[in-house]
Amino acid sequence: MPAMTGALGERLQTSADPRRPSANLNPRLVDRLSLGFCGGLAGGEDCVESAEGATVHEACFRSVLELPPSLPAPATFTRVLARRKPTTRQAV
Repeated sequence: MPAMTGALGERLQTSADPRRPSANLNPRLVDRLSLGFCGGLAGGEDCVESAEGATVHEACFRSVLELPPSLPAPATFTRVLARRKPTTRQAV
C-alpha cells in the first residue's frame, strides 16, 4: 500500500485509537477515518451515507487502503467516531 502523504494523511495516521487494545485490531483506524472523511467530502451527512459511499467506491478504496474483506457497517463508523474526543475530531 502507498503511504499516506500530506498534512491530512499525517494527522489521520497519528490519531489516537480509542478502541480497546487487542491482538485482532483490524482494520486500521486510519483506514476507517479515511473512509468516513471521504464520505463527508462527498456530501455524506451521516455514518450511513459514509458506509454507502464506501461500498459504491469500494474498488478505489481497496487500491489505496488496507481494508478487511467486508467494509465497515454504519454502526461501526458511529462507534469509532463516537469514542473519539470532540477536540480530536475537530482537529482532523
